[in-house]
Formats: sequence, structure tokens, C-alpha cells
Amino acid sequence: MSLAELGVVSEIVGSIAVLFTLIVLVFQISRARKEITRANARELIRHNNEILLRLSENPELLDVHIRGQKRS
Repeated sequence: MSLAELGVVSEIVGSIAVLFTLIVLVFQISRARKEITRANARELIRHNNEILLRLSENPELLDVHIRGQKRS
């Protein structure tokens, strides 16, 4: 095999490796986005639960909240 042929083969192998790396990166980004979405949903639920807990502990605050909801 000549040096030119070896160069062509190595370019092909390098191109395949870059393509494989990009495909793996796409899958990793997709999984990361899904995980971020789940984490945001969990944080929103935690925050809402905290608000509901505070409303249940304070009747005056609950009354203000209910009156505010009626005006919306």
C-alpha cells in the first residue's frame, strides 16, 4: 500500500470517527434536555407544594389567595 492510499484510508477512518462522535453527541444532548425538563418539573412541583403547605398553615394567607383567585 502506497503512502497516498494509506492517507486516503486514514481520512475515511477519521471521517467515520467524527460522524460517530457527532451521533453520540446528539444522543447525549437529547438525554440531557430530557433530564433538564424533568428536573424543572420536579422543582415546579416542589415549589407548588411549598406554597400549598404555607397556605394550609396560615388561614389569613389562604383567604387572601382565594380572594385573589376569584378576581382573576
